[in-house]
Amino acid sequence: MTLLALRTGILRIGNLRIGILRIGILWIGILWIGIHWAWAGQAGDRTTISREALTDSVRAGIVRHLDPLLETLVEVYDLPEGIEVLREGVTVRVDAPWNQRPRGSMRASVEVAAAERVLRLISVRVVVRTFGDVLVAEKRLDRHAVVAEGDVVVQRTETTRFADEPMMRTAQLHGMRLKRMVRPGTLLVQTMFEPVPLVVMGREVNIVVTAGGVRVATAGVAREDGARGDLITVRPKGRREWVRGRVVDATTVEMVIF
Repeated sequence: MTLLALRTGILRIGNLRIGILRIGILWIGILWIGIHWAWAGQAGDRTTISREALTDSVRAGIVRHLDPLLETLVEVYDLPEGIEVLREGVTVRVDAPWNQRPRGSMRASVEVAAAERVLRLISVRVVVRTFGDVLVAEKRLDRHAVVAEGDVVVQRTETTRFADEPMMRTAQLHGMRLKRMVRPGTLLVQTMFEPVPLVVMGREVNIVVTAGGVRVATAGVAREDGARGDLITVRPKGRREWVRGRVVDATTVEMVIF
């Protein structure tokens, strides 16, 4: 009786192992079929981004950092012939280590990504040249001169090598004056200019003195330039000493005595 039970138990264990093995083989088959279908589906949805398409993406990524008034020539080197990627959801992004508008020769990174995953990172060399219609001084312009439209001419030139941004519209001259003297034929750039101050040195102003609830006004002369809110030195007419006051508007400097 004991021998028969032992044989029966062994047969059951054998049948159980065979069943588990069959189930395992079945799941392996299902998994292989699923992987095969997924790979086949991805293979069917793959495409190749050409070098020309990559170049266009790099150019677009750089041009958006430039003044739209400038004509831009962008040359891209070291790109591969093409990149095989999934057909949908692919983005190309340009990341370059510039702190200002890109010009001249530089290195840039091209990131090809899909579904927020980077597929390829490419280091390329980019040469950026810019051209534009810029303002050039037609005659000598003195320091602190307010430049008018008749003082400049428009000239087409390459602006790639300029360290400063050129003045390209006469509207940029409004409310500005030169920081220094400019010779004829000089190309005008933004760093040559500063805002015209509200009060100009040598201009007559009203000096208003407030003490307690009493306000007294007298005429005077500004010794220095000043914007609204600046403290400047002024001299009341008929007096030798200079005093300090705050610019209120183009003709008024206020002194407050506590």
